Amino acid sequence: MSLQETKIENLIQDGYPFQLKDYIKRGWELFKADPVNLILFGAILLLVGGLPAIFNSTWTSFISLLVAYPLAGGLFLYIDKIAHREPRTFQDFFGGFAYFKDLVLASLGVNLLVGLGLLLLFVPGIYLAIAYTFVIPFIVLGGLPFWPSMELSRRLITRNWLSFGLMALMCFMLVFLGAVFLFVGALVMVPFVYCIVFAAYEGIVEEQTEHFVELDDPVDGFQDETPTTF
Repeated sequence: MSLQETKIENLIQDGYPFQLKDYIKRGWELFKADPVNLILFGAILLLVGGLPAIFNSTWTSFISLLVAYPLAGGLFLYIDKIAHREPRTFQDFFGGFAYFKDLVLASLGVNLLVGLGLLLLFVPGIYLAIAYTFVIPFIVLGGLPFWPSMELSRRLITRNWLSFGLMALMCFMLVFLGAVFLFVGALVMVPFVYCIVFAAYEGIVEEQTEHFVELDDPVDGFQDETPTTF
């Protein structure tokens, strides 16, 4: 068992506080630190996620299944660079493809289990969909293989499942309301939701490993030491 897995196991055993208000505030700070690039990549995520609905074919569903998790992993990696005030370029958004095998296996596993859960009285699928919230961060930020990431995410989030469920409902409503407003709002809300999830991961997991970095007045006066290049 790796050191990271041991730390997560300790959180599972000992429990942890869940501070939704702090995660929303931190997520907004991270989003406002680099909104243009986050919105642009959010548009790519929306396009990929919408391919099956647009073209309604098996091939587009398969392509979306293969690339959605690597793209989401790249977004988490980019947000991590924002959080740690590291130099970044737009190409960093595609860093999730370095974890392609584990992310695709996780995508297949999560979609299969959640799909089966939805077929079985619906409730198990909702439980798993929320419980797997940290699967991608565990892979790209924690460096864990896909199955430990799935199991540790499920067990960790189960400790505070109702709180995570509230966060998931809030995030869904943000994206839904954003889509209602001529779809433009969704371009903001999708990356903002990812920032909130990252903030929750950071506050619950990374803070325990002493990697948490505060931004100095990030909302009004964030200035990255190395300018972002597009």
